[in-house]
Amino acid sequence: MIAHISAILYIISTTEQPLPKKTLQKGIAACKTNSNGDFLTLKYTLWLPNTINDDDDNYIEKIHQETTYFTTGKFTILPDKTLELVISSCKTLPITKEAIPTCKPLICLLGKVKESCNTTTSGYHMILEVTPYLSADMCAPIDVVLTHPPEGRLKNTFTAARKYSTIHCNGELYVIEGQLYCDVIEIQFVSAKSEPTTPSNIPWKTNNSESKSKAE
Repeated sequence: MIAHISAILYIISTTEQPLPKKTLQKGIAACKTNSNGDFLTLKYTLWLPNTINDDDDNYIEKIHQETTYFTTGKFTILPDKTLELVISSCKTLPITKEAIPTCKPLICLLGKVKESCNTTTSGYHMILEVTPYLSADMCAPIDVVLTHPPEGRLKNTFTAARKYSTIHCNGELYVIEGQLYCDVIEIQFVSAKSEPTTPSNIPWKTNNSESKSKAE
């Protein structure tokens, strides 16, 4: 199952633990979620290689306090209702604390429908069970409530979903009283059946075959 996140984060604090081959960085970060200045706070973990060549186009870099980054990674919600992020990639953004844009985290989910769609005056709601794997200690299933407005273009998909259906979706993440919500942007069903592949002509394969025939 997939629980992937992309977010613009401001680093509030960071600690380092040197290890034989990597450096473990942990700390607290924040993501600006609205124009009122509200922030979503989370804990993060970064496994940083001890050797990084400056000449390479690295997808990861050392995290510094009071700096803004664009990050991607895996996430979960802990029993104490804390949002936990294991960073897969991060890049420094030349943005001051005051100029951080409003941007809710974008998440990508793959899971099974735990409860079918519930329709209210506020829109459509459906619970998706996802089992992210961050580590051996952080791999428990989590519930994410998928939401969609009453007249949204995806309402037919929401109402068609049945319990235990496998769903792939992406959208904006928000948290209310420790519960994860996803305002869905795209959603689709995932079938367990394998579809037959259609043969296609690959130009270089044809050329290689003709060259081989001429050589013989």
